Amino acid sequence: RLVYSSGDIQHAGVMLGPSLLSFTGWVTATGLGFVSGQALANPKALGLDFVVVAFCASAATVMARNAAAKSCRLLMPAAAAALTIMVVDRLAPGPWVIIAACITAIIVGALQFQAEPTS
Repeated sequence: RLVYSSGDIQHAGVMLGPSLLSFTGWVTATGLGFVSGQALANPKALGLDFVVVAFCASAATVMARNAAAKSCRLLMPAAAAALTIMVVDRLAPGPWVIIAACITAIIVGALQFQAEPTS
């Protein structure tokens, strides 16, 4: 049962409203992307194949700057994943490179995690 309780008043709309709004936006954007993607014969000619790379690079830069400001330890999973990509790509190029990088980042992040003692 998804309900937000504030005293005696329960608000299911707190979960339902944003969920419906997110779903509507997601479906609309997906439909527009599909239609516009079909209309473009050659996205590379417009440089649209680089958009994902540019977005990921800018997001990674912002995250790295924020993580470095807090602690360099927060950058360890990303650094381990980058190193894994370079090594695995040389040894066995292909889609497994991404999976190996994700697994490496998960392991490094989990090894850094320290549960706070419960009282």
